[in-house]
Amino acid sequence: NANVPTSSGMVAVMPANGFLLNNTFLDAGGSGDNAYVSFHAYGNASGWTLKDNVFQGGAFMVYDEAGNPIADRNVYCNSASNTPWILGTNFIGSLSAWQAACGCDPGSVTTNPLLNPDFTIGTGSSAANLGANLTSMNIAALDSDRLGVARPSTGAWSSGANQLGSTASAQPPPPPTGLSATVK
Repeated sequence: NANVPTSSGMVAVMPANGFLLNNTFLDAGGSGDNAYVSFHAYGNASGWTLKDNVFQGGAFMVYDEAGNPIADRNVYCNSASNTPWILGTNFIGSLSAWQAACGCDPGSVTTNPLLNPDFTIGTGSSAANLGANLTSMNIAALDSDRLGVARPSTGAWSSGANQLGSTASAQPPPPPTGLSATVK
């Protein structure tokens, strides 16, 4: 949240066929008049996959110039504009219109993710158990959330950077030290 007029957004990509998975964006580029784009795929950046993300605030949540995102199970909430999505040159104002235009995001929602101040997911969050389980992608970094808490190996994940129930105090304890064993 830089509050810099006309910032270029949080993620601006140029290569094709990338992945944006399990991230949390809050007020991309700033808020109010300074709000801008959370994810911007330039004209040659076709085929990007956006799954299990939380986009809250900012003016435009997704701006895909190439016009062919692969998106699903995202939370879009509280855009600072009336058109949170841009596909090609079309400004889009509702999730249903976005879904029809891009042929994507069938499992996504526009309800409040109820993020706590530390970006963990609050009780009753729309992000809880919304996400797809991405274990099959074999990207080890995705198997734990940003606090190091393991995501389930089976069943749904939470959308966003944190798994439901993850808190700063939920990090695994350090391994024990000073242990000894006696064999009898």
